[in-house]
Amino acid sequence: MMKKVFLSLVVAMLATVNGIAQQIAVVKGSATQVCQTLTEAIECAQEGSVIYLPGGAFVIQDSVKIKKRLTIVGISHKANSDNADGYTRILGNLFFNEGSSNSALMGCYVTGTANIGEDGAAVKDITIRYCNLGSINVLNNQCGGIIVNQNYVRSHAYFGYTTAYITNNVMYTIQNIDGGTIECNILLGEHAKSWGGTLCIRDGNNCSIMRNILGTYRPYENWTACSGCQIEDNMRKQVSNYGDFGDNCINISEEDWANLFTKNSGINPASNFHFTENFKQYEDKVGIYAGTSFSDGVLPPVPYISEKEIAEQTDAAGKLKIYIKVKASDGTIQGGATGGSEQDQPVNSGDEEGM
Repeated sequence: MMKKVFLSLVVAMLATVNGIAQQIAVVKGSATQVCQTLTEAIECAQEGSVIYLPGGAFVIQDSVKIKKRLTIVGISHKANSDNADGYTRILGNLFFNEGSSNSALMGCYVTGTANIGEDGAAVKDITIRYCNLGSINVLNNQCGGIIVNQNYVRSHAYFGYTTAYITNNVMYTIQNIDGGTIECNILLGEHAKSWGGTLCIRDGNNCSIMRNILGTYRPYENWTACSGCQIEDNMRKQVSNYGDFGDNCINISEEDWANLFTKNSGINPASNFHFTENFKQYEDKVGIYAGTSFSDGVLPPVPYISEKEIAEQTDAAGKLKIYIKVKASDGTIQGGATGGSEQDQPVNSGDEEGM
């Protein structure tokens, strides 16, 4: 099944290199439909379809709501991706409403917010992975099981007092999570200043809070109103004589914090959150490279065109010479939010040339 999906995508991408603008492949089983806009793709997709977005910008209005189980997969959120058509940008907000449980979003730069349960419905098990997005909003407490993994989140992440599993992300602040996991993240905290401090975690109840790096000064600014949590093995920036953040806390002075990462430019892929040589012993213990680790490539498991060359005119036989090189990462879509059984197996790595 995966081979059929791969070939369907190559056909869609070949249409793109032949001069047709931004082809979006909507795949359900062995059937592929080609759409021109993200709105059209969402509307025409069947339950359980996978929407493959190429590089480029895709506008979506707030009136568009996702009301079926879908997986939306872009090429990459990184501007320096080697995809010949650039990275995938969704311009606007996404709304996962009633009927969209077990949906997924992967490999996209989103200018706005991923909203879950805006209509009051119990939307469960949404997966957000390999993305760069403005914020995450879970908008009612009937939702839950939200998986947030290996993302850059540029503003707050609000979970509406529901369960969530937040691992190996670079974020500012996590709010209102009731049950689940907050592990192996970098939480810089600078964004959330509305409580008179720079918070990393607020109202994180009944959670496992472990192996994170917290970039604010004081424990009560790192976490407030937390109860019933297992808090241990974290690292935090410390000044003065404020106490530890849970058991076995690694305290980093303000001076050492400035030299902790290879390059800390805030929440964007231009940063390099590998530890510098003096702190390398901590890299597999805390932060995004601990636990299940963090993909520096941040590529979802889909094929993309890395090189293309199109002749300016046809030859004497009326044929147009096209050269493309197609690559694919060897990841899999994990967790409960796959777009169909064909996504349960890895995509084989490799190039196809001269098509």
